[in-house]
Amino acid sequence: MLHSKMLGQPLWRVLGGRDPVVQCGADFGVQDTIDDLLALVQKAVDTGYPRIKLKVRHGWDIEVLEAVRSAFPTQVFHVDCNSGYNLKEDIEILRAFDRFNLAMIEQPLFHTDIIEHTELQNRIETPICLDKSIKSPRDFRLALQIGACRVVNVKPGRVGGLYNSVQIHNVARDAGIEAWVPRFVRRYHTC
Repeated sequence: MLHSKMLGQPLWRVLGGRDPVVQCGADFGVQDTIDDLLALVQKAVDTGYPRIKLKVRHGWDIEVLEAVRSAFPTQVFHVDCNSGYNLKEDIEILRAFDRFNLAMIEQPLFHTDIIEHTELQNRIETPICLDKSIKSPRDFRLALQIGACRVVNVKPGRVGGLYNSVQIHNVARDAGIEAWVPRFVRRYHTC
C-alpha cells in the first residue's frame, strides 16, 4: 500500500487490476435447517449476488445440494468442504457433487493431500479449488504441475502478502486457471 501511495495510484491499479469494482458473492455456513438455508439463499439471489458459496460437511451435503439446486436451478454455486472428506471413504459423495453443476469444490481433502487432490480431480468433473494447500507461489506451481486443481483461492495472509498473491494470480492467469480472493464484507457475505 505504501508503494501505491508513493506512486499516487490506487492499490487496485498498482496490483494490475482493470476495474476498482469487484463482484462479491454470498457465503453461507451450515444452518439449523435446509429451509433456513433456502431463505438465506433467496435473500442473496434477490440482492443480486452472482455466486453463492455453501459450506458442506458429512450429513450436510447431498440432501442440501439437492434442495438448493432444485430451488435455484441456474444460480452459480460452489461448495467449501474445509478439508472434511477422505478420498478413500468419501469418493462416492465427492463424485455425487458432479450432479449439481457446481462452479467448484473448495478444499475437499486434507490440506496436505496434494497427491490425493490430483487423483480426485482426475475422477470428477467439477473443478477442485485449493485453498489451505496453497501457502506460496511455489505450492501453487507444484499443484498445477501435477493437476491437483483447476481453481485457486488466494488468501494474501496465507500466501505471504500481496506480492505473492499477485504472483499466484499471474501464474493462474497464464495457465488459464481461475483465481479468486475471499474478503469478508459482513457476516456470511464474501467477495
